[in-house]
Amino acid sequence: QLTDLRELLDAPSLDDPNKKVRDTLRPGVLEMGQFEGDEVWVLYYAYTIYGVWYSKSLLAKHGWEYPQTWDEMLALCKEAKKQGIAGWTYPGKYPYYLPFSLYPFIAKIGGRETLDAIDNLEPNAWKHDAVKAAFEAYHELQAKGYVLKGTPGLDHIQSQVAWNEGKALFIPNGSWVENETKKTTPKNFDMGVGAPSSLDAGDKLPYGTIWASGGEPFIVPKNAKNPRGGMELLRIMLGTKSTQNFIQQVSSLSSL
Repeated sequence: QLTDLRELLDAPSLDDPNKKVRDTLRPGVLEMGQFEGDEVWVLYYAYTIYGVWYSKSLLAKHGWEYPQTWDEMLALCKEAKKQGIAGWTYPGKYPYYLPFSLYPFIAKIGGRETLDAIDNLEPNAWKHDAVKAAFEAYHELQAKGYVLKGTPGLDHIQSQVAWNEGKALFIPNGSWVENETKKTTPKNFDMGVGAPSSLDAGDKLPYGTIWASGGEPFIVPKNAKNPRGGMELLRIMLGTKSTQNFIQQVSSLSSL
């Protein structure tokens, strides 16, 4: 039921006719729309940064820095608790938000092949040592009382509001959060996103490795009245002018 988008991808890009649309996309975006074969069925227009989100100004106010190791994370959460601030919150009603920081943490510890194994439904993928280590680290946050009380009953908006109000230092999320919280975010909040903290010296990936990928999938129906018009709209959307407008409107990157 879908149009193969290779005609779009091989068309001249809007801003530079000498460059194909496919050559203007961020790495990995095109491959996300492929399944078996070279055909591309889905174009992921946005480009999402996932990680641990926090207020730079709140950390600076207390003389704290974003923790580069898990020991530093636990120490910071302990200190914050003394100040009446929880270390973490998340949308307990929608716990799939946790992987926005947990998945890159797993990859940080065990290498990206650990996520590939999970994606490919390989036997025992969830029993990998890196997965268990990441789960145990996150469990320690709860066991030591570093998760905002009531978090399991919060939805994504409620947890983000609590975070905006300074009730918790960290929240797992994606880069859409800036736009989604703009009505409740204080002017001096200075929002930032951190890569996963290092578990220990045995981590496979260096500190600073962050997870980012295409988001917001667009398709062109095969039996549409004007599939080429649909592809042309996507070509225009991937031009500089449309991309700048998208970034200004929703505070998130595009795949251009």
